[in-house]
Amino acid sequence: MIDIYIVERAKLKNDSRKVIRRIVECILSSRLNSTSLIGMSFDEYGKPYIKKNYRTNFNYSHSKNIVAISVVADTEDIGIDTEPLDRSVEISKIAHSAFSERELLKIPNDRFVNAWCLKEASVKMVGKGFREADPSEFSIEQNQNKFLLLQGLRQIACGYTETCIYREDVITICSSSKIEGINIILYNIADTIY
Repeated sequence: MIDIYIVERAKLKNDSRKVIRRIVECILSSRLNSTSLIGMSFDEYGKPYIKKNYRTNFNYSHSKNIVAISVVADTEDIGIDTEPLDRSVEISKIAHSAFSERELLKIPNDRFVNAWCLKEASVKMVGKGFREADPSEFSIEQNQNKFLLLQGLRQIACGYTETCIYREDVITICSSSKIEGINIILYNIADTIY
């Protein structure tokens, strides 16, 4: 079971990146029963990690509506992405720069948000990110809840995926281990001092 902590952005007085980062650190501290705030850093590709070794991996994503944080054991690689359902038209307009030709042939017009979330979560799982890479260089092959991530013709990752809807957002998790379900936890922002 993978826990996904959800923070609704409408409940935030300030939702800057700094505040979102602080919320993620507070959730990690709570999850890991730490009496002090757990600091996080980012590698050269932008993947977050915990500065001290807590035998935990995590990932987070945010949309205009929510912040979603997943936390797992360090034996798993994890990636998460969230997008509002209403971005489907916007994503379909940039589809040729976001997806490979092979992917475009397989994605139904009403599924661009889901396809984008899967792609982004899988790339985040392996720690690549799109900061330095063109999204169309990567392609996804999916069969039910399993996926392959390809860069060109070379497989760079495989794993498991689950997608859920929280209110108006699609949330996709990619993991190197089998996903036995998703547990949504609404995080009480009052627990966070920011």
